[in-house]
Amino acid sequence: MDHNNFHENLSRIQVGELKVAHLINSVFADVIVTDTLNDDCKYDIKAEVDGKPVTFEVKEDYKCADTGNVVVEYESRGKPSGIATTEADFWIFRIHRGYKESDIHHFLIGTERLKRLIRENKYSRKYQMPHTDSKNKVYFFKYHDLIPTCYQID
Repeated sequence: MDHNNFHENLSRIQVGELKVAHLINSVFADVIVTDTLNDDCKYDIKAEVDGKPVTFEVKEDYKCADTGNVVVEYESRGKPSGIATTEADFWIFRIHRGYKESDIHHFLIGTERLKRLIRENKYSRKYQMPHTDSKNKVYFFKYHDLIPTCYQID
């Protein structure tokens, strides 16, 4: 996959977000998805639980199978992004552990819990991605360290 092709990546991201919205509706009987493909930095999916709004940020990690890392972005093009700007209640990681659709797994974590892990330096390292024009800055979490703190939803 070419990680530098913005429009190709956007389309792939939107497909992933729609799959996650369907998964949320399938797994959580009391959650009703009301908005998908939100185009600001606040959240990706909005839902309701007992009439109250709940929001989700969806992050897809294609390289986890190769690297053993889960990436959490915090800066892009010199500006706060990702975990630094989200207003979502929960993050859902859509993690590729192989190269087939059946190798994709979904993990839910509360945004505040994820931020606490960052504050407590539970990530393995900070890194500036060299392969993109945006020079994204990210936290790398080791898969085997982060996933036990999450709830698998598939």
